[in-house]
Amino acid sequence: ALLATLSLDKYEKALVPNLVLPHELGGVGWGEVGGLESIKATLQRVVTYPLKYPRLYARGIAGESAKGVLLFGPPGTGECVWLCVFAAV
Repeated sequence: ALLATLSLDKYEKALVPNLVLPHELGGVGWGEVGGLESIKATLQRVVTYPLKYPRLYARGIAGESAKGVLLFGPPGTGECVWLCVFAAV
């Protein structure tokens, strides 16, 4: 329903059928990622806080913070799990 209200170009329209919406992920959350407590805490602050508290990140030094996160590593090290967690937040 939301996608129908957006103005999409031809490339975005081609990608729409491949989208996975958060409610389709099956309850993936922070608890699904074992260990890595310090990394979890850092990623929660970097990724989810600007989404949950946009007014705090609108100005000043917080407004100049990074606008994305690059996850990389060999296959099977959990990058996709992190993406599912972020999408479900």
